[in-house]
Amino acid sequence: MKLKYTKKLSSTLQKVGLFSSIFMKMKKEKSGPGPRDYKPSEIKRLFALSKNQCTKPNCKNKLVAEDGKTLISYICHIEAAKKGGPRFNREMDDDQRRSYDNLILLCDEHHRIVDNKENEKEFTKVLLQQWKSDHHAQQEESFDLITDDSIHQFIIKVREIYDKLDSLDGPFVPVVSNNYVDRNIELELIERLKEDKILLLTGVSFCGKSELAKKVARYFFLEESYQFKRVSEVRAASLFLESTGNKRLCILEDPFGHTIANQESSSLKLIRDLLGNISENNLVIITSRVEIVYSIFNESDLSKCTIGGVDWYNLYIHDTEFLEKFWRKIQQEEQLLEQNFLNVLNLIKNDKPIQIGQLNHLSNEKELKFKNFSELELFNMAQIDIDEISNEFIKRGGYTWKILVILSLGCNTIDGLSTKDLDYIFQEKQDFLSIEQKDEDLVQSFLDKDKKPFIFPSYSDKYGNTNTIEKELDLLWGYGYLKCIDNKYFFSHPHYREIGITILRKISTIKQNGILIHIFNVLTSLNIDSAFRCAKNLDLIYNFMDDVHKVKVLDFAHKLASECIFPKVIDQCFLFLMKNYNNSLLGKDVRENIIFNLQSKAEYYGVIFSNGIPVKWSKATFYDRESAYPDEESFSYVIERLRNNMTLGTDILWKGLMSMNGSIIEVNIEFLEYAFKRDEVFIRNLCAYIYFCNLNTFQNSFLKDKILDDEHPSVIFYALKGFFQGLTNNGKSLNKEIADRFLYFFKTNEIFCIRSSNLMSNFSTDYAEDSIRWKEIEKNKRPWLWKLWGDYFPHFLNVFPSSIKFSHTPRFSGMMHEAQRHIYPEQAVRISKKMLQRIIERSKGKILDNWEMSLIDFLIVSTSKHSHYRKNIFKRFFDLKLPTYFIGYNICWALSRWNSLTESEKTVILDTLVIDNESRWLKAIVLNSDDKLAPEIQQAILGKGLSMDTDLEELIKALSDNFLKDIIHVFEGGNWAMDEISISGRSQWVKNIVYYIAENNIDLDYDRCVIIFLWRSINGLNEEEFQEFKRTWVNMYQNALDKDRLLNIVIRTVGNSSFSFRATEFLFKTIIEFHAKESSTIFLAKKLSDNYEALTFYSSDGDIFRVLGFNGFFENEFFQAMYDQFLILSYLSTIKKNLITQEEKEELIIAVKEESEKQDIKFKRAFILIKDISDNNLLRDDLSEILNSIPNNISKKQKQYFQEEDNNKFLDDFKYYYES
Repeated sequence: MKLKYTKKLSSTLQKVGLFSSIFMKMKKEKSGPGPRDYKPSEIKRLFALSKNQCTKPNCKNKLVAEDGKTLISYICHIEAAKKGGPRFNREMDDDQRRSYDNLILLCDEHHRIVDNKENEKEFTKVLLQQWKSDHHAQQEESFDLITDDSIHQFIIKVREIYDKLDSLDGPFVPVVSNNYVDRNIELELIERLKEDKILLLTGVSFCGKSELAKKVARYFFLEESYQFKRVSEVRAASLFLESTGNKRLCILEDPFGHTIANQESSSLKLIRDLLGNISENNLVIITSRVEIVYSIFNESDLSKCTIGGVDWYNLYIHDTEFLEKFWRKIQQEEQLLEQNFLNVLNLIKNDKPIQIGQLNHLSNEKELKFKNFSELELFNMAQIDIDEISNEFIKRGGYTWKILVILSLGCNTIDGLSTKDLDYIFQEKQDFLSIEQKDEDLVQSFLDKDKKPFIFPSYSDKYGNTNTIEKELDLLWGYGYLKCIDNKYFFSHPHYREIGITILRKISTIKQNGILIHIFNVLTSLNIDSAFRCAKNLDLIYNFMDDVHKVKVLDFAHKLASECIFPKVIDQCFLFLMKNYNNSLLGKDVRENIIFNLQSKAEYYGVIFSNGIPVKWSKATFYDRESAYPDEESFSYVIERLRNNMTLGTDILWKGLMSMNGSIIEVNIEFLEYAFKRDEVFIRNLCAYIYFCNLNTFQNSFLKDKILDDEHPSVIFYALKGFFQGLTNNGKSLNKEIADRFLYFFKTNEIFCIRSSNLMSNFSTDYAEDSIRWKEIEKNKRPWLWKLWGDYFPHFLNVFPSSIKFSHTPRFSGMMHEAQRHIYPEQAVRISKKMLQRIIERSKGKILDNWEMSLIDFLIVSTSKHSHYRKNIFKRFFDLKLPTYFIGYNICWALSRWNSLTESEKTVILDTLVIDNESRWLKAIVLNSDDKLAPEIQQAILGKGLSMDTDLEELIKALSDNFLKDIIHVFEGGNWAMDEISISGRSQWVKNIVYYIAENNIDLDYDRCVIIFLWRSINGLNEEEFQEFKRTWVNMYQNALDKDRLLNIVIRTVGNSSFSFRATEFLFKTIIEFHAKESSTIFLAKKLSDNYEALTFYSSDGDIFRVLGFNGFFENEFFQAMYDQFLILSYLSTIKKNLITQEEKEELIIAVKEESEKQDIKFKRAFILIKDISDNNLLRDDLSEILNSIPNNISKKQKQYFQEEDNNKFLDDFKYYYES
């Protein structure tokens, strides 16, 4: 469309509005009601005569459930609703097919039997009419309980069920436009299709590819009884064509996309796979614009763009005679102004580049009926300039441009949106129907294990947008942009969809903000196919937004991926998020959630339809045996349905897959091939796993390639898991072929590596969902799996982001311990190199996990018989750029394998330990690691003449104070990095040093040594240790020069521990005895009283009272020191007993209040009593208020006393991170 024309577009749009409602009415009348547009009055009549019972003789099944509301029956057509169905009558029209006389009500079981095509001869038209006649005649009373609303809902539900069935298997009728004119090439194309099984049609836009394809398909449908379906996605074509059953013909429209910018290049491989796998009797017609074909093949010569050896047929029209004939036929139908008709005819005769679709577009220009245009104007109008049309709609404002955008995202030329869908989509509220409501009561788990019936959301009738929307839809229909069938609106040509896409690309930031809510409503609408299609367009939506709105798109996709109830939408949103995993606009929380979902063991699937009824699956697990068919006989019915060309629902597929996975029934490749075509990823996951478990049996199936080409990394992962599980059943060459293909994913696909990380980093585990089932693998063949793991793991580590932690590091450590027994030494070295690199990357900004560090032992043991393999890597474990604690960890492990090391390796460790400043902490770590270090190690650390057998007094004098403090610090632990080495408190030799310093009152880190001694003593000792504690403590307390200092340490240590009574009672017994001899028990009581809150930091009042009970100290000195506190406790206890009057209570309350103002209440028990008194309403409100106003400062004082030591403070000369 040129500029000269677009100036008139705004006024034209207004004029078209005058006629559009009339045209729409004519259009709807022309389409007429379908065979399932049941009349409510006639359905009610059926129910009234049914007596709530299936029409099949002697069947007692109900039609309406016991709640009187839920309909559990089906409408069955005596003579089929559509061609290909049982008992179909060509002579009937749709009015007769939907009439009362042709309908019968049956229960689910008999409906399935009667509508089984193979049973057609048994269940004849005459028999069914007899059933109905007999059943209705014998009823003595009518069944009138069912309401008009229930009837209405029942009709909708039945139509939805059949729509769902039709959408999978048809039969559909190829409908050709009334304006179609034979091209005289149809017979040639029919013969081509018969011979090649594939027909490729191309040409410029609007050359008539789709109509010609339908014309060819119509021949096969009518003359050779082919089933027909028209789709736009390769997966849908695959599902239709690769199914068993009757002859099938599929038109695959624009599988590569309709524009260069949005082309789907990956579809070419999928199409080639499809053509290699369709059965002999099935046919496919593919249409695509010629410029897209050139782009996809990266060629300019069409003859080089073959698929399966078949050439494209180019439909570019130069046949003026044909175009004239077509234009004259349009004139007969539309009655355009004579001058306009003649001007277009001249364009054709003058060989102007104009296509059949452009002529059809001109016929929809209503101005041609009341206003004359020049040839140039008409030519420009026929060009359909998407860019300029988009600009005009944007300028016009209102709803039109929004509707075009929404339809372009949620519709195509085959599937559309209803006015109810659009009414919801254009509400301004954030209703988001398919977002799961977090209500645990509204969950129905798989196979009807009900908590409470799941309530499927529904549209409201109060959105209020219908009138406005219908007016705009009429306008667009009047322009020929849209079609309307069965109240579903979709594009009449792919080119028109580009208008909405172009508008989305052009609109301003303000308009982007306005349209986003409606896009989000498409994604959450109850039209699952449109929501799914919109989710597939998330990349396009995202790319057209500014950064602010891009973030909103990412966040909403994340919300859908986490909370949507429709599995297909969840999967598509998750794929979109995975593509944007490294996007800087992706929030940290969203990225972490993606990782969590990728690594998560549980998979939640949302809502599926079981026999047309929505069911919420709260969780599906591969080991849920209750989900399986119990035996082969039960499953045979499913295979029979499959072979009879009947659709299998998601619930049936899942049960069948569960049965095969649990070895209850034999694996059926026909069933697997059918199931894998589903959009639901969780179905494809289990298909992939089962298939690769049984790869040797079914290696010739197309599934092998189709699974490994799947777009979802989870599917590839389950294939990998299945491959490992079935590895030992395969031949060597097959294993090599498949192993190489998985190796490609490990080398190149980061998302796949994240998804595989549970398996790869916990490979030895056999009880997690992502694990190998090791018990099913013969022990002598298990090394096969480990050696394959050994090949994959270095590449996995190379791609797996170092920023992501392994999901279960203790299992990782166990896996490495197991792996060292099975893999080749050269594999161990490659793994060690990659793991060391990962450790370096992780340690640049993080403290390493203890379990991640267990690498040196893996390297030494796995190469124990071939130490030369580790020659070049061993030294790198002791590089002083590495964190100190990691080097220390490596030295400790190496020392435990000292006799397995080569002399050069021992030299590496000894050289590391003699570097003064750099090795300060390493020496302290090593001395804490083992009491029996090799003599050369002891000499390297302690110096000549000293060893771990040297007398402690002499050793303490010989070593520097700072070095001894380092040794004690490591023994104590508590530092954030040091704790990861897990050697604190292990060395008996260091313990003896600590106890010697504390016992002999040596002023060398004395406080720390006493704390270590007390902490280790009062938290549980065996008998021998207890006797040592008693002797040491008595000496320690007697030798202490500063008793007040020592008491402070005691109070701090006891208060900060959950002590054992035995040792703590002896602790205080020693203290009380000493002060009794010194006549200073009053001093002691005051000391404990002043610091009482500290003593009860981790303990109750009663615990402290108990350990202070020796020799009457508690009852006398301590009680006297705390007299006022005990008095408060007594007053509160009296009130709690509730044996005194309110007046007496008031006196006690006032006394407690006055005392608390003099000093803080110290007893925890007092505040427990205050709460009990208030909770039991033992006081008047005013007294209760006074009591509750008393401040509780116990915690505040405890926090002041126990100022948290900063265990995360940095130690001098200690490297916490890798030194870049």
